[in-house]
Amino acid sequence: MGCVAGEDAQTSVGADEQRIVGGEASAGDAATVAIGARRVGCGDALVVRCTGVLVAPRVVLTAAHCVADPRLGADLEVLFGAGVDDPDARFDRVVEIALHPDYRADAGAEEAAGADLAALILAREAEVEPALVNPSSLDGAVVGAEVRVVGFGQPSSTDTATGHKRAGTARISAVDADTVRIEAAPAMTCRGDSGGPTLARLDGDAVESVVGVTSRGDPGCAEYGLATRVDRHLDGFIEPWIEAARTWPSASSPPPSGADGLCQRVCVVDDDCPAGLRCRPSVEAGGPVSRCQLPGLLAGELGALCNDDDACADRCVRTSPDECRCHQVCPSVIGQDPDGEVPPGDGGCTASRPCPALPNALWLILPTLVCCIRRRGTRRYPNRHIVE
Repeated sequence: MGCVAGEDAQTSVGADEQRIVGGEASAGDAATVAIGARRVGCGDALVVRCTGVLVAPRVVLTAAHCVADPRLGADLEVLFGAGVDDPDARFDRVVEIALHPDYRADAGAEEAAGADLAALILAREAEVEPALVNPSSLDGAVVGAEVRVVGFGQPSSTDTATGHKRAGTARISAVDADTVRIEAAPAMTCRGDSGGPTLARLDGDAVESVVGVTSRGDPGCAEYGLATRVDRHLDGFIEPWIEAARTWPSASSPPPSGADGLCQRVCVVDDDCPAGLRCRPSVEAGGPVSRCQLPGLLAGELGALCNDDDACADRCVRTSPDECRCHQVCPSVIGQDPDGEVPPGDGGCTASRPCPALPNALWLILPTLVCCIRRRGTRRYPNRHIVE
């Protein structure tokens, strides 16, 4: 359960992250995934933010606090595999984030855990078998039952390394209306395990099912953990999103081909862009304009396929989970040399590499434009649903 020290000294596994303490490396549990921000550089490893569990071919359940930050948009990836250094790991991108309608980020830790649930819709169907979701209502009879917890979080409260799947055994110590409380037996969730599954065999079932999704725990990752009960939200939240994912639109256009003339075209909405690119404002010598861009990069052209930066004049970037292309910033972007090279440092203007000349009027409106862009970035969040 993701744990971070909060006002009431509880951990919210995902805002900070959690990993299984007292567990062992897991090569199985194929439906348990790592979640992180979309990788930009071709050689970048996924930086694990939280854990999730696949419950349908295109649906991953996780903790709402892992993905509630509106700055994330839908620019997330999931990893299927043993860890960030697994050569056989497979990645997929998230195209939609649905927060549980009752989740409140400003609620106390105990209250928030009751609806700390989110559904992620993937760009394509996963190649692994989804985990079963427990449909039976839990009651006090399950107290004392053994469960398994799985996650990509920290191996201890002091070891901050995340990114490797671990699993361990815990025990249910209490069940209330919305959560399952566990105690170590001997394993316990920790930072980075938020969103991961709590698995159990109920009523003599031969197969494990997900009874909870890791939410919170004590800061030391030793005393207890809280998981959101999935049976409470199966009909009203989980099943509707599984059904929606069956007919969820695929990408509106093919992936970038490397010959799309991105520096010569403008856009209005994301659907105007090749798959994986976003329509974003670009401040250029001729004035502000919206262009199709890779998240986290300036507007630029995509060229030949590549595997590393040495193959490119600028850099090799990831255009899809399975493909990388050379990226060259558009010459018209402010801070560019005439030959299109990015100046050293932060990519802005320098004394030795001045900015291109701009009309006086544009310099006057530039601060306002930047302000508007910032506001837009914190107030408008496409690809995010808070279902009411």
